[in-house]
Amino acid sequence: MRKLLTGLAILSLTACGSVSEMSMPKITDTKWFVEAINGQEVANKESYLELKGDGKIGGNTGCNNFFGSYKLTEQLLSLDGPMGVTKKLCSGALNDQEANFLAALPKIKSSDVNTGKLLLADDSVEALIQARYRN
Repeated sequence: MRKLLTGLAILSLTACGSVSEMSMPKITDTKWFVEAINGQEVANKESYLELKGDGKIGGNTGCNNFFGSYKLTEQLLSLDGPMGVTKKLCSGALNDQEANFLAALPKIKSSDVNTGKLLLADDSVEALIQARYRN
């Protein structure tokens, strides 16, 4: 009986480990909700970015939508040229958030996904954008 219980305990731990690994989001084809830009908490918690598997990037700055293309090799990330942006009028904190978001995007050089968070950093590995995956 003791061997059976030990075997079941090991099996359940193994199953739990594989479930958590499977639920870890990939950097691509995942909607990442922005929590902070340049270390500052965002005003609009619905702003997001998504790196599509086909090399397209898109999202919302908190006010306007943006779109463009990127290259990802291992953890090295680079955006191809300037982003296209819709032209809805933003004011106050949302305008500041959008300006900071769009200024951070071309500076991104690396990415790291860990425990459901995406960190996008510059050359000095300073976090420019911190985002979180939501189920």
